[in-house]
Amino acid sequence: KWGSKNYMNPSVDKTWHLAKTEAEIKLTDFEFQLWRVFYGFIRWQEGCEKVANQTDLTGSELSLLHIICMKGRPKTINELTRLLNRDDTFNVNYSIQKLVKNGLIKKVSSDKNNKKTFSYTVTDEGAQNIDTYTALRQKILIDLFKKKRELNLEKLTGVLSELIAIYEEADRTVLSYMGSK
Repeated sequence: KWGSKNYMNPSVDKTWHLAKTEAEIKLTDFEFQLWRVFYGFIRWQEGCEKVANQTDLTGSELSLLHIICMKGRPKTINELTRLLNRDDTFNVNYSIQKLVKNGLIKKVSSDKNNKKTFSYTVTDEGAQNIDTYTALRQKILIDLFKKKRELNLEKLTGVLSELIAIYEEADRTVLSYMGSK
């Protein structure tokens, strides 16, 4: 029944091209919120960066900068794409080149025996950028999350990991349908 479990208000039509049944509506409502969280997160990153460092780095570029800095060791393009669950290597390379051009990261040799193998590491300017961003993030975002005591971030992180696995399986499954009509 549409109004069961207090999930749906029968006076609100939540159907659309992605959602016709109650199960589809629940999933589509969830995915709609997921889009909104993702783009809200990107907007937050870009706004924090703009205020902290007066740059116009995109959320994608910021994610790469912070992942390159993670654990204080250089990262290859392959590591970056895998860590961020991305397969758009062309766009990752474009963002990397912008970060290099802005002096925030630099290319370093990964293998002394093979000069064609390289990684990226954060420059001193990049480290200063990250420190300034981090300080503003702590002042604003961390404080906001502390006020939301009912949010269990460890549990939410686990749920997100499960969702990654579900969407990756769905992606593999849909690939098996390619070419059929």
